[in-house]
Amino acid sequence: MLTNTFLSLLLTGAAVASPTFSISKRANPTIKGYNDQHKKQIEDGFADAINLATYPQTIPAARVDPILKKYFHEKDKNTVIDVFKKITGDLTKGKDGSATLGDLHVVIDYPDPDDNNVLACDGDTMAELRGIDEKHPKLIICEGAGFGHGGVSKGYHGVKAIDCGYLDEEVSWKMETMGSILIHEYTHFTNLVVPPLKDETDDIKGGYGPHGARHLNKDKATNNADNYSWFAAELFWSEVCGKSFKDPTEKSSEDPHCGGQVCQATKGKPKRKKN
Repeated sequence: MLTNTFLSLLLTGAAVASPTFSISKRANPTIKGYNDQHKKQIEDGFADAINLATYPQTIPAARVDPILKKYFHEKDKNTVIDVFKKITGDLTKGKDGSATLGDLHVVIDYPDPDDNNVLACDGDTMAELRGIDEKHPKLIICEGAGFGHGGVSKGYHGVKAIDCGYLDEEVSWKMETMGSILIHEYTHFTNLVVPPLKDETDDIKGGYGPHGARHLNKDKATNNADNYSWFAAELFWSEVCGKSFKDPTEKSSEDPHCGGQVCQATKGKPKRKKN
């Protein structure tokens, strides 16, 4: 639980660090090819993602459930929480993140030989996970759309810190951090989330951004990556800012880091064929 001092500082928009969890012991993915600032943003994002993923598991149900029901069926709660447990690992044994996250390789963009040699990064793509059902998937973080988003109370050269004072009154793109981008991509990682899921998540048409995720058919929600990342983001910021945010509109997803469109995070093609 956050201290009252920390909450009061965040409410003023002060640039303080949120409680973060070391991932160096068990879940330290390999990072290759990025400059020092981008490497720092990725490393901070790893810790922020673990932090975000702890909240659905540790906050009282009376505060979790009203937000969860905006993104998922109530009957799917256990499955959703189990996905976050797979990301954090067993919190009773430490807060280092799942050992499986250590299998990720974070690399710069390259032509995808499994998809006509296309590049991952375009104007509205934040990140892409390739080799999703392999032992060592490759995670690509994109310039601008991805690295333009700051960390939780962490800013960088040319990149604003995300804190309570920065956010809108409604749930909006301003809640997107590197940590929430990683939550999205982690749910694409087969070896991490299967089980409890039958398959890794997809990116369902119309299901990107807070408005899209909220309005997606809930029968499809557990299969949509952005539902996990936006549920986690809304719960986290509601807790640390001590407030309820207004419902998102379509404009709430129009992110200037993505040319005023809803940002996307994607996945490559699986090696195996789904049934």
